[in-house]
Amino acid sequence: MKKHWPFSLLSLILCASLFLCTLCGCSDEYKMKESTAEEKETIITVGGHEVPYELFRAFFFTHESALDDSLTWAEKWELVMPEVLSDISRVYAVFSLCEKYGIDPYSEKTDKILKERIKISIEGGDVNDTHVNGYGSYEAYLEALEKQFLTDRAFRLILRYEIAEEQLLSLLTEPEKSSVEYTEQDLQAFYESDACRMIEMYFFDYVRYGFTLESAKTEVAEKLLERLQNSSTKQERENAAMAYFHALPSQTPVSLYAFPAENGSSLLDEAFSLEIGEYSQLVTLHTETGDYIYLLYRTEKQQSDFTKLKKEIEDLYLRDRFYRELTAKEEELQKQVTYSDLYREKENNPIIFESK
Repeated sequence: MKKHWPFSLLSLILCASLFLCTLCGCSDEYKMKESTAEEKETIITVGGHEVPYELFRAFFFTHESALDDSLTWAEKWELVMPEVLSDISRVYAVFSLCEKYGIDPYSEKTDKILKERIKISIEGGDVNDTHVNGYGSYEAYLEALEKQFLTDRAFRLILRYEIAEEQLLSLLTEPEKSSVEYTEQDLQAFYESDACRMIEMYFFDYVRYGFTLESAKTEVAEKLLERLQNSSTKQERENAAMAYFHALPSQTPVSLYAFPAENGSSLLDEAFSLEIGEYSQLVTLHTETGDYIYLLYRTEKQQSDFTKLKKEIEDLYLRDRFYRELTAKEEELQKQVTYSDLYREKENNPIIFESK
């Protein structure tokens, strides 16, 4: 069975604007809408990278919009800023690793990808196995951007980040292409270490079957969990999964760095909180492919699993190495932040977004 894991590229903002990402590019037919001088002004510098106010503002509003309106501006600022700095640091950590590995996010190759995706976005089509219906007009695209607190220019920057990460992943995590040196002994040691755990994963796309989140929890997921806890064999667990979740569980090796922090981190955290033979709590996750409830079950690793799942373990090993490095760079950049006068001004005066 094909393994099922959530996928997105940046917390909140990229999940919410998945279908926008293919619209931004360098085509003469869809020229970038110009930003104001203030929107282009540097608000902070992260590890030598100048961050424009419009990007900062987009991340800020994305997180601030989820807070209680009764909070004061100072309270909101204090709650939101760690998330904003994390998002910004992730973008520029990717650009920093591009510099290290010789990838140019502003190359002709990247521009070509952008142009190809513009046509797909307007006319419809598939991008990275995700279907895009298209907005039909550039004006509709700009309206959709505004709903995500984005300028055209800021989103083009986010798109370049997304493509840059795709290029890094291709260079460093695809076994046939990877420049990373490793041996089968390295893979075996990784598999045997506590950094790698074997998980049975049960997932249910509750919206697809006409459930609300609450009804899916009470009428399906909780009943499945009870039945699983009374199961003594793998066959019984599979029968229960088919009865309630309509899909067989997948046996999947995971690590805490299997994916970037924003991609299903709640699942990874849950997987690493389990003892062998223990089931997780119900975990809900909203992705571009559906709305899911997950249950995880930690199994004991066997040597036969390494042989049977060697290809998946190799892929996991390379992703683990990459995302460990990316996370380390992100943490490094968060310690190298300098603040401008514009930052101090916005800290003490509520930020305005035209469409808000």
